[in-house]
Amino acid sequence: EQVFVKESATLTIEAGVIIRANRLGSRGYAPALIIEPGGKIRAMGTVSDPITFTSNQEESVLPARGLWGGLIILGRAPTNMGDRDVIEGVPNVRFGGGD
Repeated sequence: EQVFVKESATLTIEAGVIIRANRLGSRGYAPALIIEPGGKIRAMGTVSDPITFTSNQEESVLPARGLWGGLIILGRAPTNMGDRDVIEGVPNVRFGGGD
């Protein structure tokens, strides 16, 4: 499933953590970690102890579509798409603005 960090929330990920995503969620969207406008992420990885984002599937089926949608960080800055925009596959979450 998609995991959202809402406005005013902070997600801290410690060094060495492996984040594994399962296949498409029940709503058919690729799994992703989505930081909404006003949300924060503190990723504490280092060169010797990195944070890894990967699929939870066996390597024999990789690469395959829909296994990991990525880390998506949304902001409030102006975009070339107008005042506020949406992301394909991320329903009801808008980004952009005048900040």
